[in-house]
Amino acid sequence: MRYTIMRWPVWKRGVLTGVWYAGWLALMFGLMLGGPWGPAVVGSLVGSVIFVPTMMLAMARGEKALNPIDGPPLTADERVQAVRAVDHGQPSDNPRVQAAAVTLARQRVRQRIGVVLLAVLFGFFALVAAAFAVMENPWWWLLAAIAVVTGPPIIAGLRRQHRGAATLLAAAERGAVGR
Repeated sequence: MRYTIMRWPVWKRGVLTGVWYAGWLALMFGLMLGGPWGPAVVGSLVGSVIFVPTMMLAMARGEKALNPIDGPPLTADERVQAVRAVDHGQPSDNPRVQAAAVTLARQRVRQRIGVVLLAVLFGFFALVAAAFAVMENPWWWLLAAIAVVTGPPIIAGLRRQHRGAATLLAAAERGAVGR
């Protein structure tokens, strides 16, 4: 599914991200406020108006960085092949894809957020939500549970991505890359 969505243009992925974000935000606001859903929907729409363009800019910058300096931009299939190569830590035979994969691997290694820091953030969110559940509204327990349940898979996924990127960069440095 992830690779299928990556074939979409940036604006489609941005809209999908915005709809997903607005839906979750409206649900959370609605449950947390415990009252009418109007303010929750308005709040989620305002948040999406800020969030979607920011995400689309970030996605567009990331894709632009993958494109070769000379020559045409990567096709959707080449972009997916580059991401797959980094995810699995396996070099590609296509030189354009390999160059993009090495660029992406360098980005992932350089922009890596520490696993410990991420675990602390998820723990902090869970504690804050639990405190609000005790003091304000029991629906906050839902947010605490989401932080506890989603944290470990997200952290594991980031560790896997970093390992794949490091493996691909090591192979590129050894010259094991098909050039």
